[in-house]
Amino acid sequence: MELSISFWARCLICILLMPTEIASFAVTKSVLHPMRSRECLFKGTFASRKITSGIKSLRCQDELEYIPIEVFGDRSDSLVKTVASWWKHHEMHRSKVRSQDVTVLYEKRLGDGTYGEVFLARVHSESQGEILGVAKKAKDGLKDTDEPEGTEKVRALDDVEQQDLAKEYLQVEAYVNDLVKENCPEVAAPYLGKMYKGGKNWLIWKYLQGETLEDILIRCDEIYREFGGQESLRPLASALGIEDFEDRSILSLRQLVNAVAAQLLQCCYKLEKAGVAHRDIKPFNIMVTNSRLILIDFGSAAAMGVRERVGYDYNKSPCDPRYAPPEQFIDEQEWAKYDVYCVGLILVRILFPPLWDGQHFDEFSDSYHAAKYDLDAWLTRIILADSALGKGYEKPRWKFPILRSREEERDEEYVALAEMSCNFPDDGSLLNMCSIKEGLEVLNVKDGGVCWETLRQILAKKPAKRMSSGVALDRVLKAGQRGGQGVKGVIDKIIRNAAPHVAGTAQKEG
Repeated sequence: MELSISFWARCLICILLMPTEIASFAVTKSVLHPMRSRECLFKGTFASRKITSGIKSLRCQDELEYIPIEVFGDRSDSLVKTVASWWKHHEMHRSKVRSQDVTVLYEKRLGDGTYGEVFLARVHSESQGEILGVAKKAKDGLKDTDEPEGTEKVRALDDVEQQDLAKEYLQVEAYVNDLVKENCPEVAAPYLGKMYKGGKNWLIWKYLQGETLEDILIRCDEIYREFGGQESLRPLASALGIEDFEDRSILSLRQLVNAVAAQLLQCCYKLEKAGVAHRDIKPFNIMVTNSRLILIDFGSAAAMGVRERVGYDYNKSPCDPRYAPPEQFIDEQEWAKYDVYCVGLILVRILFPPLWDGQHFDEFSDSYHAAKYDLDAWLTRIILADSALGKGYEKPRWKFPILRSREEERDEEYVALAEMSCNFPDDGSLLNMCSIKEGLEVLNVKDGGVCWETLRQILAKKPAKRMSSGVALDRVLKAGQRGGQGVKGVIDKIIRNAAPHVAGTAQKEG
């Protein structure tokens, strides 16, 4: 027995010294599928099975962390001590912030979600002095001893299981942020690390000046309403450093949409290489800062790399259904295409002005789901409901949900119908073919980029048939190269315009 334990202990040391971590998602026994979990022989420890390779994680209740180990045939108290001591050593090398360096500004609540609360904070840095930060804690039901009296309270999680889940999600978010920080820090807000303060675990980021994409689209919608349907994406173009944007120009709109697509798809591509699925890409979670789009809020993310499954549960989907793909639950084999689909719906929202308003996008989402996640079927509904077309166009072919024309003919007919709709007096409806005419014209361009061919493949119902982030990014970057500088030239120009500001910021921080 002693020989067996010694052998496995040596194997454990070899595994822990490997350059790539072995990890998997561990949750408490109560939330695991009964066929995929069993109680460990260790006191106070539970195990969960990695679906694809038999790797397990032990969750030590004392540490409230994830401890990756190989599946051992012999389990003993000495093994638990070995793993726990390794975890403490490993923790020293993860991103950490000293509690005395952070002051949480409880009166400056930035927001709260289902499982967490976010506050502004002051962070002391040896290299940068005092900077603004963002601090996030879980809604775990524990009292925050540092929270002053009179602080505005949000609705707490009453259910103990939900409180435990909030703590689990925060730990997963810490792990994923470490992974992103190590592999592709440029796609996300600068993560400073984790701290323990006031009886709670906190995650800390550097505060970024800027707006969310949602805020900018709302401003665009206000212009759209104020000027009677005269759409303008100028606020978005300005935020991205595109100064020569022209309203009602198909070329300008195409360059802007391709620039947005290129940046978001590049984020997806880099996350895929890092083995991370964000799972909640939407305008609320996209910051526009220094002419760049970056992702925030990895609270729903999962590490889906070959050797780890952290934050993944096969029967749970912590997603926003408005932007989630039809599968809802992430596909294990095609997990990276989940985020690509979210980007596709964001592009649809940008292309069609009536959807800039959040409430109207919610209505679109309901209608889109009723059309079985088929954009062409959704457009058929718009055509059939367009009263202007009913005055001058017979629609025998448009019999929902089957469109009898071929795709190329259909794409051109969309534009023709939109032009026809614009020739009749406005009936007062917000969403009709005339209101999305410019977006349809952009999609009808055939030289790559965000066109119908690309969008249909990005929004494919089945993940296996969906376009990958790498292929989609290549198409977008090559868009329009035959007739001009292409979107790659636009992206390069954005980077050049942002370079002086970034250099100045780096100089100040240095």
